[in-house]
Amino acid sequence: MCLCVWLACGCSLTRYSATFSSAKRADLAAMYQDASTFSFEGTTLKGKAAIAGALGKIPIPATEKHRFVTSDLQPSPSAGALLCMVTGDIAKQKFTQVFQLVPTGTGSYYIHNDVFRAGGSNPMNAPKELGGEVAAAFVQHYYATFDGAKRGDLVKLYGAGSMLTFEDKSFKGPEAILKRLGELPATTHTVTSLDLQQVSGDTKVLLCVATGKLKIEGSTNE
Repeated sequence: MCLCVWLACGCSLTRYSATFSSAKRADLAAMYQDASTFSFEGTTLKGKAAIAGALGKIPIPATEKHRFVTSDLQPSPSAGALLCMVTGDIAKQKFTQVFQLVPTGTGSYYIHNDVFRAGGSNPMNAPKELGGEVAAAFVQHYYATFDGAKRGDLVKLYGAGSMLTFEDKSFKGPEAILKRLGELPATTHTVTSLDLQQVSGDTKVLLCVATGKLKIEGSTNE
């Protein structure tokens, strides 16, 4: 992915973080559009006005700063869009936030999808009208297979254009993904939350964000 794309994403994240940690948090609404969707701790809102109202009511003091620990970027199925996941700390809590950034046509991006998780409120935020039951079953199957004896079967879920990002390294295509999965130690995943959103107005493409705990064989940490 070209440097200019990384810089554009970095600028968007820097602007987001600075505005979030200020008295003008509601100004973040300028980064969303009427087609945008925002999920905060299991509550989903759609549209710029609703998102602006929610941002002003987030129960995190404006003096609290984001500390980004990791950031990963992938191309989105939507033309020219980017899928960006960040993890870090805020208000003494670890958080995960996933954005889909869509081009505005003027050289910048707006936030079309946004999922924030730090706690466990409304853990299954997967609306039935979007196929929530199917998404929940998919996630359950994915991690059961990942943790099982036939992890290689996961390759059937990836296509020629698929990309896996694992600990800051990206692998594209089924063959590369299968090789990386086969190198990983035995694991146990426990899913604690699931959020589901529609991507760019396409009902056939969904953003599914699962968070939880991971235990690696031979490690005492989770």
